[in-house]
Amino acid sequence: METKKGLNSIRNLTATEKLIILAAAGILILLLLLPDGNDGANRESSEITYENESSESNFSYLQEYTDYLENRLLAVLKSVDGIGEMEVMITLKSSEEQIGEKNQVTKTIMPEIEGVVIACTGGDSAVVVEEITEAVQALFSVQSHKIKILKKS
Repeated sequence: METKKGLNSIRNLTATEKLIILAAAGILILLLLLPDGNDGANRESSEITYENESSESNFSYLQEYTDYLENRLLAVLKSVDGIGEMEVMITLKSSEEQIGEKNQVTKTIMPEIEGVVIACTGGDSAVVVEEITEAVQALFSVQSHKIKILKKS
């Protein structure tokens, strides 16, 4: 019943009113389809983000990167007084991102570190825990609640 009323009200419009409605609809469609005129002027550059091509090679690369970070951290912490034998585990928040223009990589963003766990003899000492936590924060910009120091038996 209501659709009949709607159709009748459209039929009762004058040709000028119909033309105005049609023109307004056309302008609205054009506004929606036109580019925003930004053309990248407000962006730093027209950036394209590239993902690593295969997940297997990406995993291998991330594992190598994590191993590298863990070994560097082990090398630094071995020299700290009160820390004996230790193991380090670093988890990553994301994978590597490559940013570029026109199929050319201009910038590589390394993966963020999500958390660090260290099991060491001496991990029950408050002084050792504080020193390790501060070292990890300084090296990796990881918040203290994402660093866990455990006593190794």
